[in-house]
Amino acid sequence: MSYIGNIPADKYQTLEKQSFSVSATTGYTLSYSVSSPQDIALYINNVRQNPNSSYTVSNTALTLSSATSSGDVMYAVFLGKSVGTIGVPVGGVTVDKISIPDNAKLKIGTGDDLEIYHDGTNSNIANKTGTLKVATETSGVPITLGHTTSLVTVADNVSVTGDMFIGTTSATNSAKITNLFSRVSHIGFVSENNGGEYSTEHIRFKNTGTTRGSIVVDQNNTTYNTTSDYRLKENVNYDWIATERLKQLKPAQFNFISDTTNTLQDGFLAHEVSSVVPQAVFRDKDEVDDDGTINPQQLDHSKLVPLLVKTIQELEARITELENA
Repeated sequence: MSYIGNIPADKYQTLEKQSFSVSATTGYTLSYSVSSPQDIALYINNVRQNPNSSYTVSNTALTLSSATSSGDVMYAVFLGKSVGTIGVPVGGVTVDKISIPDNAKLKIGTGDDLEIYHDGTNSNIANKTGTLKVATETSGVPITLGHTTSLVTVADNVSVTGDMFIGTTSATNSAKITNLFSRVSHIGFVSENNGGEYSTEHIRFKNTGTTRGSIVVDQNNTTYNTTSDYRLKENVNYDWIATERLKQLKPAQFNFISDTTNTLQDGFLAHEVSSVVPQAVFRDKDEVDDDGTINPQQLDHSKLVPLLVKTIQELEARITELENA
């Protein structure tokens, strides 16, 4: 068919209509939020009502100037909302801004499966079905969450199927956690070093800005370190007696209650060690959480090594003294 002027549109919009269950009242609820009375055409008994003078709106609240009767027929046509398919011109559409008021939701999907909206305080992306995926179509293109001065909060579980980098985007950097794994009885991670002839600190522990310890891995060994730099110490004393303190320790054999095999182990009871080497014990005896769950004492056996070394030195000195007598 011939025509004069612009090419006729091959797609059209259908305006949304809402029919009301009418009663003797002035207040009704709209199916969609609107910003002004002019955004809808309101009809009562097929007579269009005047915006502002006959009715007002506030988001989804519709208020009539006069109450309707139970026999009236009332419906509204949303002039700013359309359904169906809109043809997109060749070359796309350029839009500087789409303004949506607070609590008005952009709904995507046949069943409104995805909602994007701002509730007046927070911005929300709500997914109702399937998996919400944030991905790039091109390999190697990064995705950034948050800002250098913002905090990203995860309120649910996090599943990582690939590598996770912390403080870097480079696979050659040591700040990489890979192959997070989880089993019924334990969780853990593998910290990966891509080789090299030098030792690498895979984990460094800090307190108030000072390194307090680390886990170091080279090509052959793993070492667990506690900071012992002389520059961090004072009141150094080499003249103290260790043998009498060591004799107060009570090595014992026991099995853990949770061990169904009742396998005996050699060790100590933490609260008995705390009176001899208090810095070797973490937590207090009989400590529990607010709900009564046991907070077990923990023992750092490495803190007993200086006592053992000093005792051996004292015994060696006594043996030498006896041999020279």
